[in-house]
Amino acid sequence: MTGPGSIDEPTEPAHAPPVASPTSGELVVSSRPLPPEALAEAVLGVVAIAIETLRTGMVGRRPGPSVPVDAALEVTWQVCSRSIRTMELVARASAPVGHLLVNPPMVPTAIRPATLVSDASTAWRQRLPQAVAATSQIRDAVVPSVVDQVVTSINLTELVLRRVDLGRIVTSALDQLDLTDIVIERVDLNRVANAVLDQIDLDQIARDRMDLMGLAEYVVDGIDLPEIIRESTGSVASETVRSVRLQSVNADDAVQRLVDRVLVWRKGRSVEAPTGSQPVDDGTGDTESSAPGESDGQP
Repeated sequence: MTGPGSIDEPTEPAHAPPVASPTSGELVVSSRPLPPEALAEAVLGVVAIAIETLRTGMVGRRPGPSVPVDAALEVTWQVCSRSIRTMELVARASAPVGHLLVNPPMVPTAIRPATLVSDASTAWRQRLPQAVAATSQIRDAVVPSVVDQVVTSINLTELVLRRVDLGRIVTSALDQLDLTDIVIERVDLNRVANAVLDQIDLDQIARDRMDLMGLAEYVVDGIDLPEIIRESTGSVASETVRSVRLQSVNADDAVQRLVDRVLVWRKGRSVEAPTGSQPVDDGTGDTESSAPGESDGQP
């Protein structure tokens, strides 16, 4: 028997509870019905978790398995499972009678129990988004304070150290980061280097860690030290001879001026050097031009 509001109309599954989307607030209905036994298992699982939490709070640490509690939960599950199966058998057997009760043949369709139930269900589904929005407001107001109280009452550091694999997290983070670029862009390397150098004794480290004698021998072997000494000595000797000769010339000029002042020359005396000059060896391999008579000390 079918008709408007009939219980045989194809409707959404009876065991598909509406679920509100956490982001958009829209109503999402699951297409898979939840079996009664699965619902019973979920309820018993929540009860088991609550009992274990209470025992942990009373003892101060995670306790071991409790035989009485486990046995009680198992007995409860067996009773619920058998009760559910019995109810399913009774429902199948009484389905024709229930169908006649919700759809009486002599009662108008508008006031049949099935029609009234369907209308009530439709009205509630229209009102459900508002109820979900109100629930979300209550959740937003209550959950943060509850979470804050919970976080304040527990030691998050100890919890993370016991439950979180920090090594795996750090390794994964380092694998995804380019530490070289981060250090170059974010770290003042000059400041770090100066701070490190100010705190260490480079001289002591060099004396302790380096073979200074071996380094000196390596440097000496890499250069021609005798040739450098010969070139430096020859250059110094040449400069010294030139300096002495210039001082001698200056002294000779001073003596000549003194003689000219003491002895009055009746005729002017030429003090310019002769035009002809001869090269003179200064003993270093360099030759200089010398006026005739200069080498033998004549004025």
